[in-house]
Amino acid sequence: MLGGLQIAFLFGTTIIIPIAIKYKQVQRIPYESNRVIETISSLGPITSFEQSGNKDIVNELKSIKKDVCKIGNNVTGEFNRWVNETTDALLENANKQKNRLDTVDEETKVILNENGKSDTKVIENVKEEIAIKLREMDSIRWIKIKEIKAQILVLVQENYNSIKHEINQMRSQETKSFSTSLTSPNQDLPLHRTIVYSTVITDTSVSYNSSDGIFTVPVSGVYVFTWSASCGEGRWQDTELVVDSIAYGYLKVNTVDDKYSESSMQTVVLEVNKDQRVWIWSKEAGNRTFAGGNYNTFSGWLLYTTV
Repeated sequence: MLGGLQIAFLFGTTIIIPIAIKYKQVQRIPYESNRVIETISSLGPITSFEQSGNKDIVNELKSIKKDVCKIGNNVTGEFNRWVNETTDALLENANKQKNRLDTVDEETKVILNENGKSDTKVIENVKEEIAIKLREMDSIRWIKIKEIKAQILVLVQENYNSIKHEINQMRSQETKSFSTSLTSPNQDLPLHRTIVYSTVITDTSVSYNSSDGIFTVPVSGVYVFTWSASCGEGRWQDTELVVDSIAYGYLKVNTVDDKYSESSMQTVVLEVNKDQRVWIWSKEAGNRTFAGGNYNTFSGWLLYTTV
């Protein structure tokens, strides 16, 4: 049988405390009836009164003892009945509590399910916001690219003239060069006769005239000019490099006292202006023989341009 504290522990103090108090009160009734019987018994055996011949007292005591026993039996039965009713009430209340807990559990499941749906919706909303942001960022990126392209185009257009000028300068500084040779021998040339190198080997600027042997300067700058001379034994020749009839270099080959041919070469570096003319001529009149077959050459090339 459950005690009051055990019942209270199982079903809660709000419902159980009144029942526990009544349980304690009823529980004392058998105890009180037993105490009365014990008191009567402590007066001595009823037989002692019988021996005294006082029948009225004996009968009264027997009647009291009988009533007390009857009352005790009735109280015990009532107590047992009340305990059974109380147990049934407690079990019914326990079932109600269980049903309430089941209801709460179902409600909790519904709430959790709703929260789960809510969380899923929140996640979907966040994903959509992220997608929108990415699209916005992509649009901004393409706008920035277009702006940069437009800026580059403006810069190119603004600098077109200067770039074109630089390109023209670079082109003007391209190598200007020519190289020629004497095709056939020349003999007994008079003073200051231009030597015509009729074979053109190289002429990048088309500035050498093979018919008169004159190189016209295509662009102002510093040039290197070089020429070579060769003659057979017993002969000699003197030549000069001139710019507009002004001599800047001298070359002499003499084999009069020798029994073999001789060759020589001269180089001059000059700063000349556009359209000036450069050529090779004979320095003196006399026994001058210029061998052919590429033994005599006249060449020149641009080192760098000048303003």
